[in-house]
Amino acid sequence: SFALVPEAPKIGHCLGSVKNADGTGLTAVFTIEDGSRQPFGTDPLTGEFKQSLQAGNYEFKVQAENYLPQNIICEIAPNEDFTINVVLEKPATAVVIEDKIVLPEAIFFNFDSAVIQPRSFEVLTQIAEILKEATNYESLQIEGHTDSSGSESYNQSLSKRRARSVEQYLIDKGLDANRLKSVGLGESDPIATNVTPEGRTENRRVEFNLIR
Repeated sequence: SFALVPEAPKIGHCLGSVKNADGTGLTAVFTIEDGSRQPFGTDPLTGEFKQSLQAGNYEFKVQAENYLPQNIICEIAPNEDFTINVVLEKPATAVVIEDKIVLPEAIFFNFDSAVIQPRSFEVLTQIAEILKEATNYESLQIEGHTDSSGSESYNQSLSKRRARSVEQYLIDKGLDANRLKSVGLGESDPIATNVTPEGRTENRRVEFNLIR
């Protein structure tokens, strides 16, 4: 008798990069809605990715912090590479995406300070209006983040003070202080490389997470 040798799976690759409009590589995650494949991500230094997949067509949602998600299709043929370069965009105004408020631009502070720059008042006012109209959330967590310049302890303190300044601005706009919480995460959760100035700019940010 002859033993049947199972046919080797027909494998190809989906590869490319995820960047912003300025060309900075982003830390992004690829997911499939039905959960049929494990999520995978980009190289945080370059924004590049390469994933082995069995032959077929796959629709992935590409997500990066503070950017609008984007759906892509990878068409995989055996022993071939399918290349796609993704550019993620910012929204025109602040908008709720799942459990996050995604901003059109970063919240800006004076250098080495927790003083909010006036050019960020409009975006913060947009956030306040979203929260006044929303009823399906328990609280808002305001997270301050820094790049890796300076000591870890100082960055944690600076990020906390900046998050607290944003919290106070929203309270002054009439939001319930009991539904707001500010935390400082310092340099512990980068979304881009800290090697380049552009990456460090991405990492200096404030995030707004809705707790349902």
